[in-house]
Amino acid sequence: MNNIPSYALYGEVFDSKGLPPVNIERIQKRAQPNGWNIQPHHHENLLQFLFVERKGGVTFFDGQQVGFDAPCFIVIPSGIVHGFTFDEGIDGYVITIPQEQVEAALPMSGNSVASILHKGSVIAGGSDSSLLAHLKELFEVVIFESRFAERYLTNASIHLVASIFVLISRLAEDQQADENVSANRKTDLVERFRTLVNKSSTSALSVNDYAEKLGVTPSHLRRLSHEVLGQSPLNVINKRLIVVAQRELAYSTMSVQQIAYMLGFDDSAYFSRFFKKHSGKTPSQFRDFIRTVGSED
Repeated sequence: MNNIPSYALYGEVFDSKGLPPVNIERIQKRAQPNGWNIQPHHHENLLQFLFVERKGGVTFFDGQQVGFDAPCFIVIPSGIVHGFTFDEGIDGYVITIPQEQVEAALPMSGNSVASILHKGSVIAGGSDSSLLAHLKELFEVVIFESRFAERYLTNASIHLVASIFVLISRLAEDQQADENVSANRKTDLVERFRTLVNKSSTSALSVNDYAEKLGVTPSHLRRLSHEVLGQSPLNVINKRLIVVAQRELAYSTMSVQQIAYMLGFDDSAYFSRFFKKHSGKTPSQFRDFIRTVGSED
């Protein structure tokens, strides 16, 4: 971290003790003069967070790249290396405050509050317009209070910031819950796909056909299959066809041609090539192998 600059405020090298207890400014103030790009840096002992009201961009937390769109909140704890590539014209607020003062004013028993104070986070604003309006009001009150140097007003600003964090932590909890639900839905959809494949056992149905049955696009089905199963939906279909073909070759008296037609192949020669590609043997070789093994038992 020695080669990464440490600032109290971006681009200004001075001791953080020279900052007001709570510093709040518009995001544009430092983003626009720097061409909407903020190079990697960190803040010692200072917590920084942004309320993005308009447009978005990409942020970097210790090498991890995260995209964001308004409305959202970005939390940057002390010591976290971060940078930004903002959309031109981005707007919102950025607050810089000693981290220990915020922690002292917060109920740290809440896991969501503690977690967002110790790792870089992007928290979506959600769909609760009244909550967002309330948060904006709190930011505006912090701006007003931070103009005064009196100690009791400074303390008021710190507690206002703490209140903002409590509300943001609720958004973080909702976001995590939504992500969990989304993950469950992905798994459910892929399981429905596998159930359909197991029931049909025919090559007549393509990935597009299954996607239509599931009410999703083929590209969405492919993406989820790779994400959940680590393989393409076509591979899932082909594996099932091979399993059924092997079962019929081993336990039925149907000919290779009959099995091919049963599985939806119009050409038994193509079925034989397909079977060999996925199993290493032709259908006839596989049947002979199974019979040989069975006779030895």
